[in-house]
Amino acid sequence: NQLHYLVLLFVLVAPIKPLLGKKVIIVTFILWIVSINYKDLIFTFRNSKTVQFIFLFCFYITLSLLWTENVQVGLKWLEVNIIYFFIPIVLIITIKKELLINKMIVVFIISMMINEVISYGIFFNLIDNIFGFYVTGDTSNPIPFQVSHIPYSTYVAFTILLSLYKILFIKGKSFYVNLITIIFVITM
Repeated sequence: NQLHYLVLLFVLVAPIKPLLGKKVIIVTFILWIVSINYKDLIFTFRNSKTVQFIFLFCFYITLSLLWTENVQVGLKWLEVNIIYFFIPIVLIITIKKELLINKMIVVFIISMMINEVISYGIFFNLIDNIFGFYVTGDTSNPIPFQVSHIPYSTYVAFTILLSLYKILFIKGKSFYVNLITIIFVITM
């Protein structure tokens, strides 16, 4: 299914090149709108507490624009939450999520492993660009592709949780995969 591959592509590129991730998720969303069964969608929206919570969260963010001092910044945060939070979760919930979740976790962890290797390359002054992508960090602040430490630290924390989840709860992995994952968690 093309949607599965596009969602996996989004998970891979979002931590590395956020603007590319934004384009991928928009293309995925358009393809999803064209291919979705709307009866199933309405049923899912009515019965999914996750989707209802996300709608409530987006409504609250929209409502908070009424009392914000900077509406432009508020609109930007609303856009970011819709594109990077709401749309991906709705897509995952509505397209055979059971088959996709484990693959998404693995792809995201691989993407963050790439980020970490590049981050250490920046820290040790070995890398200043990778495959033509400019890296934003320097030796004192080795963040490869994010604009600040805040999103990068969020990605790292989320990756640590996902990695620990994979180690503790997903069966059928080899000893070497677990060992590499543990080393990865420690170095993060």
